[in-house]
Amino acid sequence: MSKTPPRKIQNGGHGRLSASAWFFNAIEASAGTGKTHAIQKLVRRLVVEGVPMSRMLVMSYTEAAAAELSERLRAELLQALQEHGRSDLVARGRLERAVAEFDTAA
Repeated sequence: MSKTPPRKIQNGGHGRLSASAWFFNAIEASAGTGKTHAIQKLVRRLVVEGVPMSRMLVMSYTEAAAAELSERLRAELLQALQEHGRSDLVARGRLERAVAEFDTAA
């Protein structure tokens, strides 16, 4: 595992996205800039690549935002599970485990 610090990616001038999957990913941006969408796609990609849900921490500033994010992340994982069908059994197994772990997360 590399010790390279995360790189910063401009997010349409509204914030920055740190893109190092092995250390941390921080999304800072204004309202309506796609933070939740970016988090959904990032979590989906990490799960498919083999990162277990138990190794991820996703936070938000308010309980309401965290509840919405949780709902949307679970929906994203279920959608990915449907899309993978039987074409990629490894990814499917990872997604199934992720949904099970997600349902037990605090």
